Amino acid sequence: MREIKNFQDFTETLGQENIDLITQDFKDGFADSIKLINYGNQLGVPVDYEMRTKCSLAHDHIKAKLRERFKDTNNSIVEMNKWNGVFALKFGDNYLCRIKKFLKGGEVSAILTNQQQKFNGQQIITGFPDRPTFITIGYYANLAWTEIVGVYAACWSANGLEWFNKLGGEGFLQLSIQFPQTTLPKTGSSRVKAKPGKRKDQGKTGTDNI
Repeated sequence: MREIKNFQDFTETLGQENIDLITQDFKDGFADSIKLINYGNQLGVPVDYEMRTKCSLAHDHIKAKLRERFKDTNNSIVEMNKWNGVFALKFGDNYLCRIKKFLKGGEVSAILTNQQQKFNGQQIITGFPDRPTFITIGYYANLAWTEIVGVYAACWSANGLEWFNKLGGEGFLQLSIQFPQTTLPKTGSSRVKAKPGKRKDQGKTGTDNI
């Protein structure tokens, strides 16, 4: 199993500058996806975009912002790549961070595939580097789906959710949830949730396999 590190170590490793840049890219990427949705509704026929589509658009635009941000940088600790088909940010041998959406109440948007189960459990995954701690960086959107209200980082282990904390960005919702330690559900669960004082894990959106 990989080393489980605390939130303070995570933020110190990334550095405040990188945290602020990543947080801003989440906000800007999400805003660009909203512009695209609005444009689609100006073409003559109103489109009722499914939530799965909205999540996919937001995810792709956030990735595009992150790629643009770090593609020509001298920041040697940040590496962007796709590991076994999963886009992630890698910070040296310390952390590998995938991008997700968090739902209201602390739910994590993802179908619980075998690979996701291993990611949560900090296990060895073919095509992934062996050393970094796996982290999920995700966002909350408001109910109207017009803006991001918070960007957070979560660390899971085989025992459950170790920590879940807010990243940088002024005006974001203050939220830090402490979860009880429980065993992760088996692969194939259709929808499971992470809420304060309750069992946790994932639900399905359009970014499950990204």
